[in-house]
Amino acid sequence: MPLVIKKDGRREEFRRSKVLEGMIRACEKTDIREEELERFVDGLLARIQDEMMREVESRWIGEQVMAFLKGRNPVAYVRFASVYRRFTDIDAFDEAIKEIKDLMRSSRARKRR
Repeated sequence: MPLVIKKDGRREEFRRSKVLEGMIRACEKTDIREEELERFVDGLLARIQDEMMREVESRWIGEQVMAFLKGRNPVAYVRFASVYRRFTDIDAFDEAIKEIKDLMRSSRARKRR
């Protein structure tokens, strides 16, 4: 298993269950099924292994998860982002919500064309 480089510089073994559990919590009461999350995490690990990464930054993993969730469900995205980015005040939540609203507006505008 590859090693994950944490924000504080520590290294720990990649744990599929840790990534999956965080995603499951973020996706509670959404339309995203656990099987879909499992496929995503399996694909993420396969990508790391295919690229022969022996070490991967936790930041990269978090960004991959947020990109996936942003495209699937805005509520799950904000939930995951709030923990991952360690939101400490309402302004951080507000900024994430504005970001996802802008994305949804531009997506709807492209569909109308």
